[in-house]
Amino acid sequence: RDWSSDVCSSDLDWTWDFGNGVQLTGVSPDYGYPQGGNYVIQLTVTTQAGCKDSTTRNVFIQDRPIGAYTVANTCNGLPVQFTDLSTIAGSTIISRWWSFGDGDTSALSSPSHTYPAGAGNYPLELIVYAANGCSDTINEDLRISNIPTSSFTSTPSVVCTGTEVQFNDLSTVVGDTISGWSWNFGDGTFDTISAPSHVFNSTGLYTVSLTAYSPTSCPGTLFTQTINVLPGPVPAFSAPDACLGSPSYF
Repeated sequence: RDWSSDVCSSDLDWTWDFGNGVQLTGVSPDYGYPQGGNYVIQLTVTTQAGCKDSTTRNVFIQDRPIGAYTVANTCNGLPVQFTDLSTIAGSTIISRWWSFGDGDTSALSSPSHTYPAGAGNYPLELIVYAANGCSDTINEDLRISNIPTSSFTSTPSVVCTGTEVQFNDLSTVVGDTISGWSWNFGDGTFDTISAPSHVFNSTGLYTVSLTAYSPTSCPGTLFTQTINVLPGPVPAFSAPDACLGSPSYF
């Protein structure tokens, strides 16, 4: 904050130089340094009459932690795994505080938590504290989804080599939507769309499986179906040479 007194005029202009190439004007500007370190701040005060004076002050800016985390297994009824990935330059992170949005909290680095209230959106908060006294806070909504029931149909019912088989997803989930699919056709090929088509090039029994996912990548039950691929017909014919106008026999 500027405490300058004006001896020339009642009108003052303020110019702040924050020592990193950034300048602002005004009596008490707000500025956040993007990096820690030592900075020489200069304030220049100018009156309407042209009087001017400057003063400087050294300021040390502590590095601030950057909060980050990952979440795994956001399925209703199962323990959700939280992993802190926060970092800081020039100091160390000494503690964390998690608020899971349902009244429960934790001070562990990588806690797990089960949401007893079931599927829904929960306001998650993570605060990380560094040894230099700085902290960072993350506030995000966490979605807990119901577990889908995977299912599908395929046509045609009789499959031969070289025949295109159409698969159609019939998966369901209570109170949510299906947003992802993981198909395994049992012959080393895969797909991730809702209704893929596939051609089997060799005869045999193939176990086709589908795992459906709800919007938070919550995997559903594995559904499988056995496809019996039969040999396809091999076209062949013979025909003797014939004279023009004479019948040809095949």
